[in-house]
Amino acid sequence: MLAIQGLGTQAHSTIKPEEVEALVMSVDKPEADAIFISCTNFGTLDIIESLEKKLRKPVVTSNSASMWSMMRMVGDESAVPGGGRLFSEA
Repeated sequence: MLAIQGLGTQAHSTIKPEEVEALVMSVDKPEADAIFISCTNFGTLDIIESLEKKLRKPVVTSNSASMWSMMRMVGDESAVPGGGRLFSEA
């Protein structure tokens, strides 16, 4: 882990995707291989691909990792629009 940032007592369900994106941009390090956004109460599907393009690295969230895992467990290898690299690699 190279950097971490929390939100303190702010209710995570009130965070807008733009705020999550700004938070990610503030902690990104050039030497980081990927970004992990940990919180299942963030709406992040709409910003994953945008962040991956800006940062040029994979972005995985709690929700995308959970959805990917559940889909693979039932044999579904479908792509998920907006899901980023996680859903485009076998």
